[in-house]
Amino acid sequence: MIEDSKITDLADPQVYARGKRYFSAGHVAELEQTKENEYSAVVQGTQDYHVRLSLSMGGDDIFSYECNCPAAKQSFRACKHVVATALAVQQSQRGGTEKSRRKSASEDPWRSQREAARKQRQYEKGSRMLELFRTQPPIPKAKAQVLQLEPQLF
Repeated sequence: MIEDSKITDLADPQVYARGKRYFSAGHVAELEQTKENEYSAVVQGTQDYHVRLSLSMGGDDIFSYECNCPAAKQSFRACKHVVATALAVQQSQRGGTEKSRRKSASEDPWRSQREAARKQRQYEKGSRMLELFRTQPPIPKAKAQVLQLEPQLF
């Protein structure tokens, strides 16, 4: 089983505290063991983020992790979504699952608003891209060929 210290060492104290709050509030959804000592989950935040954890052979240490949130791409340490997922895995190892399920709409009254806002952002982004393609003049062939650069070795 993953020890508490292994999880607290993953992230800065503030990030750990936020991850623990996410876990306690039930934001870890769809936790599943994909292989022996490998887990995946969806963590609900401003949008749904996907987290993968790989544990050591004994299942008592976190071997690797990844999350598709912006914070994970900017840091060498774990984000709050990874911390929340690690806590959910730890709870699963202890035999409990009540916190690792997706919250229903009655438990999370803001879920439908977050989902609607996420869909609106996706629609607006697609509309802006479509408008950009419609309004920009086509790239002349000579310039298009210049843009196809060979990779440079340094």
